[in-house]
Parts: sequence; structure tokens; C-alpha cells
Amino acid sequence: RATDRPDVELEGGVTADQQAARELLTFTASTLQTMRLDVNAYQDDLYELADVRERTIALTRKYREFIDKHVLWIRSAERLSVADWRPGSEAFAWLVGIENWRTVGLLLGQDAVDRPAWTILFVLLMIVLIWNQSRLRRRLAELSAKAEKNNCTNYHWTVRSLILTVLVTAPVTITLLFVQWRLSRAAADVVLPTSGGDFPVALVSGLQMMVAVFYPLEFARQLCRNDGLGVKHFAWRDKVAIRLRGNLRWLINVSVPLVGIIGILHNHPVQRWESSLGRVAFIVLMLFLSLFLARVFAPRSGVVSGFLASNPGGWVDRLSWFWYPFLCVLPLGLAAVSYVGFYYTAERLAIHLVSTQWMLTLVAVSYFMLMRWLVLNRRRLMLAQARQRLEDAAKRDPGVELSVVTEESRVDLVAINEQTKRLVASFTVMFIFVMLFVIWSDVLPAVALLEGVRLWPLAGEVTADTFTVTLANVLVVIPIVLLFVISGRNVPGLLEIALLQHLPLTGAARYAITTLSRYAIFGLGIILVASIIGLKWESIQWLVAALGVGLGFGLQEIFANFVSGLILLFEQPIRVGDVVSIDGTTGSVSKIRMRATTIVNWDRQELIVPNKDLITNKLLNWTLSDTTNRIEIKVGVAYGSDTHLASELLKQLCKDTSSIMQDPAPSVTFERFDDRSLSLSLRAFLSSLENRLDTIHELHQQIYQRFNEAGIEIAFPQRDIHLRSLPDNLDRWLGRSAPPASGRSDSADER
Repeated sequence: RATDRPDVELEGGVTADQQAARELLTFTASTLQTMRLDVNAYQDDLYELADVRERTIALTRKYREFIDKHVLWIRSAERLSVADWRPGSEAFAWLVGIENWRTVGLLLGQDAVDRPAWTILFVLLMIVLIWNQSRLRRRLAELSAKAEKNNCTNYHWTVRSLILTVLVTAPVTITLLFVQWRLSRAAADVVLPTSGGDFPVALVSGLQMMVAVFYPLEFARQLCRNDGLGVKHFAWRDKVAIRLRGNLRWLINVSVPLVGIIGILHNHPVQRWESSLGRVAFIVLMLFLSLFLARVFAPRSGVVSGFLASNPGGWVDRLSWFWYPFLCVLPLGLAAVSYVGFYYTAERLAIHLVSTQWMLTLVAVSYFMLMRWLVLNRRRLMLAQARQRLEDAAKRDPGVELSVVTEESRVDLVAINEQTKRLVASFTVMFIFVMLFVIWSDVLPAVALLEGVRLWPLAGEVTADTFTVTLANVLVVIPIVLLFVISGRNVPGLLEIALLQHLPLTGAARYAITTLSRYAIFGLGIILVASIIGLKWESIQWLVAALGVGLGFGLQEIFANFVSGLILLFEQPIRVGDVVSIDGTTGSVSKIRMRATTIVNWDRQELIVPNKDLITNKLLNWTLSDTTNRIEIKVGVAYGSDTHLASELLKQLCKDTSSIMQDPAPSVTFERFDDRSLSLSLRAFLSSLENRLDTIHELHQQIYQRFNEAGIEIAFPQRDIHLRSLPDNLDRWLGRSAPPASGRSDSADER
């Protein structure tokens, strides 16, 4: 900085300002170097802290996994004994204490005053629901009466009945949920007194658990009404519905209060209360649940008796000795485990049982709703086919029967129904197993053990973080394979009854779509399974290339037939239902498979033709683009007959036959002079192959009858025999003399 005083020159020709600047720069550089060292040290400390944090998180995760694996097998309380009587009585007195319930009432009242809108809305909603309960039940009965008729095809009635069932079940559930919601808000906003302040918070937990148990049981009970969904829509047996409804009634009355006691004591700070009175309530609940399962699932008189009676000898029937005692003993086992001190374990398992209960209720309702939809669709198709048959019968001559398969072949409703039922049942069972795995996986140590069994790494460099295929992955593949196999076999039936019948498609197009969908499902399953077990394209492409070369030589015919089958499905030179002729065999195409096509001839014999032959060889398709076909009937009349009259009779006969087309017009020609007859030919066109054989039969009958009436002789083969000589005894018998030496010639006609 410039100053007023002149610069003082120091030793070496350096001024004072320059010297000061140098010292400042040296100090700055030293300071920056020190700061850089401090920053590096601080950065090293941060890296070390981050590493310690990561190790701590990993160690915490390991401890959490260890606790999750072993906490269920750690005793949470002592064995239930007489010593638990005192804390149990204290807990009971706390539950029924007037002061506690007075606090709850004050909180709800204060909340109603502070937020009256919610209370008014709740009261109005409850008035509407309760006031209309009888009307809802009457409407449900009316819809059920319509739905149980055999000609019912309206699925909306079932959906509306489901909504009505939900509304009938709603009042108690909405009341519990509203009280739980408003009480939790009020308890959070108000400073509660020390005496009884923890009761409202505990009551919120108890109400939540009561709703979780009450609603699925009550909804299932409403399904079993005499005029409800189960009996009228889902075709449940009356005896089964009455039995299930009666048992659900007493189970609800017993279980809901017990679950409320367990939920209230679960969040209380005094652990002895939960392990005494709460444990007694849990044991009593398990005893009643075991009784309920024993009465409801009895193989001979329970809800599964009808299924076992209709499927004798099946796996469910054979294993009834296992699953029925297991269901009955399972709650007793939880009660015993709780009694000996593993109350936390029993409580966790019971919570999973409640989740399983919700899952089974939702799955059961979804399954029966879907089956109802399929039944109504199948019924609608049956009625449509019946109307179509009546229309076809009205167009045909009475007494004429079909003898040739038409292009628009009928949908096999029986096969489609069986396919669809198998598919829905398989998906339902598979979904139940998957959900059971999801619900119970955190309490099954075996699952964690399976995850730890590593089989092989995926493609790429093997490191500590490389994802490897475990035994659990392999076990997951098994249900996936079963699911895709079942889907590939049965999805075509579901597509047919649910979608394709509503689209303007021909029978051949529907068949092509269902076949290609089956191939697509199998291909998707192969890709998914390969990805799960680690077979990626990068790791197996060289193997696929090598196998492709080998298979190209060894299995070229198989691949040629497969590709030809795809060409047949896309190009459609022949379709299912077409009438074709190949190698002297004429019949109807019934199936186009992956390797070969099946043709059924008129003798009901099945001809298996490789797909390659249908592409490379010549074949005759009678119904490819037009079903119009020509018939030719040759008639030979005797010499001397009036051919003009015969021709006119044949033309008139064509006009009188309704199945013969008049455009193109039929024609009658005098073909030639045969050895023994005058040959006439009748040529006429038919609109389809449906009445071909019947029309030919009728024409032959009418030609023979009308020619007889007109005196026209139909020629038949004749032969002239010339007798040059006869034996003497035959000649005397005939009254003639012996023939002269030169011989005599007689002639006779033999017809």
C-alpha cells in the first residue's frame, strides 16, 4: 500500500514494504500448509468414522437377525402359577375401574365438543346404517332370489349383494374404528392425569385388535345368511352355511372381548399384568378357537364334508387324518406354549394367525366371486349356443341332420369349464402358499437357513457382494414352474370364456390366439426360471450356440415341424374346423399342435399329419376362403328314353331343393352315348359343406322317384347270351327236337 513516506531501502536493495510482503506470504503459506494438514487429518477421521458407522450398522443388522431368529425361543415369563393371582386381580380391577372409563368418557366428550363435525358425521352415518338395516337385508334377499334362478346371467346382482353384505356388517366395525380413532387423537392432544392416564392409550390398542378379529368373522357370518351370498350366489349347502353361521356367532361373542383384554394389557407398562391376566385371556381364547375348529372342519359334518364327499380318495380326503388333528391341536399348542412361559412367542404366532385369517377371508371371497363370474359367463355361452342351434334348426329342413363339421365349430364348454376351474383353483392355492410364506417367513428360522445355503454364483466376477443362487431360490423355482405349467395348460380356457367369445373372431382365430398364448406363457416361465437360478444369456450363449448347431442336424425335423406349426397359426392356410383333403384322406382339422396337426375323417379316425407336410406338400382346403362347393350326379337312362323330359325333371328338382344355390344356376347336360345308357350329368352348387351328404342323398331319392313316375327307365347293365347247342335231355324237356348237325343258334337275354 502506498504511503506518504518514501520507501526505506534496506540491505540488499529490498525496501521495507517488500520485506513485509515477503514475511506475510511466508506466514500465509505456513498457515495454509497447516490448514491442509488439518483438513487431511479431519478427512481421515471422517473416513474412519464412516467405516466405524458402516461396521456398526452391519453389526446391528447381524444382531437384529440373530434376535429375530432366537427371540421366539426365549422365555418371556415364568410358568403360570398361583403367584400370578395377585397381579391378575390387580389388572382386572384396573380394567373395570370406574375412574379409567370416566377418563375415556371425558376424552371422547371433550373431543366431540372441540371437533363436533366428526361426531355429527359419525352419528348421522350410524343413524342411516341402523335405520336401513332391515331394508338392506330385504334388498339382499331380493337380489339373491333373482340370482339363484337357473337362467340368471347378471353378475351385477352378485356385486351388489357383496356391497350390501359389507354395509350390513359395517355398523359395529365403524363404531369401534371411530372410537379408536378419536380416542387416540384426544389422548395425544390432552395431558392426561397420572391416575388412569395410561388406560385410554391401552384401550386404543385393544380396540384396534378387536376390529382386526371382529370384522372378518362377522363378514364370514353374514355370508352364511339363508338369503346371502354364500347360499344363493356361491351355491353353498344350507347345512354347511347354518353350521358355520352358528359357530361364528358364539366365537365372535367370546373372542372379541378376550382379544380386547389382551390388546389393552399388551401396552401396559406393568408387565406382570400382561403375563398374568393377559396370558389367562389368551389361553382361554385358544381353547375356544380349538373347539371352533374342531366343530367347523369336521371331515364328516363340517364345511369341507361336501368337498370330501364329491372328491373321495383325493389328497384332502386321504390326509384328513393329518390336517384335521393339526388344526385342532394348533391353538392348544399355542396355549401350552404360553402357559409354560413363552407368552411372547405365542402372542407373535397368534398375530400371524390373525393375518392368516384376514388373508383366507379375502382369498375365499375373491375365489367364490371369480367362480360366480365364470359360472355366469358359461351359462351365457350355453344360452347363446342354444339360441344359435334353434336358429340353425329353423333354417334347415326338418329331419335333416348335420354330418360334416362346420368351420365355426362349437365351443367345448365342458372342457373350457374344467380348464378354468383348474386354473382358478391352482392360482388360489398357489397364492395362499405364497401369502403364507410372506406372513410366516419372519418366524420360521428355516427360511433364514435356506438363504444361507449358497449353491453357485451368478455370471461375472465372484466377490463378497456378488449375488449367489441359494437353496431358497431353487425352492422358489418349484412353485413357479408348477404355476406356469398349470397356466399354460388352462389359460386358453379362461381366455376363451372371459375375452375371446366377446370379440368378433372366428373359431380358427380364437384357437390361434389361445395356442400362441400358451407358447408365450411357457417361454416367459423358462426365462423367469433361468433368471432366478442364474442362467443369464451372457453365461450360456456359447452353450446355446453349440446346442443349436447340434440340434440343427439331429432334430431338424422337430424344429421344422415347430416352425411350420407357427406358420400355420399365423398364415392360416388351414384352420381348426376346415375340411381338407391330403393323401387321399378327407376330414376336419381338429387340432394344430406344436409338432403335428390332427385331422378327423368321416369315420371318426384321427390322422396325425406333421406340420411340415402341410406346408411343403399339396393339400385341398374345401373351406379356406369360401365354403361354396359343387356336387355332380351322373344319371344313365335307357336307350329310347325322352332325354329332354329327363333334363327338365332334373332342373325342376334342383329348383325344389332349398339347399342348392340358384346363383350360380344348376346345369343339366347330355354327356355321351354309353354302351348301355344315355349319360346325363347334373351339376349344382351348395353354399357350405354342412348339407353336402344330405343333399346328395335327397337328390338320389327324388331322381329315382320322379323318373319312375314319368316312365323313364334308368339303365342298368345287360348281357346277351347265345346258345349254340343244348344237351338232349334238356332239349326234350323243353319240347324241342335235337338240333341239326349244322347247329342251331338261339339267343336269350339275362337281366
